[in-house]
Amino acid sequence: MSRSGDIGTLPVWLKLLLLIAGAVLMLTAADVIPADPARFKTPQWVLFVAGLAFFVVGILAFLAKQRDMHPARYLFMVAVLVTCLFVVACAVSVYASETVIAIGPLFIKGVAAARVSRVMFGIGAAIMAVITVIVWRSWLRALRSHGRPAS
Repeated sequence: MSRSGDIGTLPVWLKLLLLIAGAVLMLTAADVIPADPARFKTPQWVLFVAGLAFFVVGILAFLAKQRDMHPARYLFMVAVLVTCLFVVACAVSVYASETVIAIGPLFIKGVAAARVSRVMFGIGAAIMAVITVIVWRSWLRALRSHGRPAS
């Protein structure tokens, strides 16, 4: 069944680009691809997790057409993706720096910006935690029902 706006309908070159971009970020974080650490304002493990998220989106794009036949495989990759998003949201809430936040016409600077960032990303991380648990539970249910006839 074809779905409007389905990631599976992306061109193959774009799916491959997602995989390559994710791999480059992960290899950069693992120091396989040399990069100046001063250019990154986050720990390398956060860069690795962000790269993993891009890589997983590429995998999901390739798996999308088989998601109805193999729901456990697809849900596993979705669970890995939302886990990555949860971890990045947690990292941003912890490592928020004293920069500027623009919320519409309102600008918040300095220490207040870091506090607002930490609170907002903390709330986002809490929401992502709930979504992550729900998706992992869905994957477990799909894994347990694998092989059973549909009722």
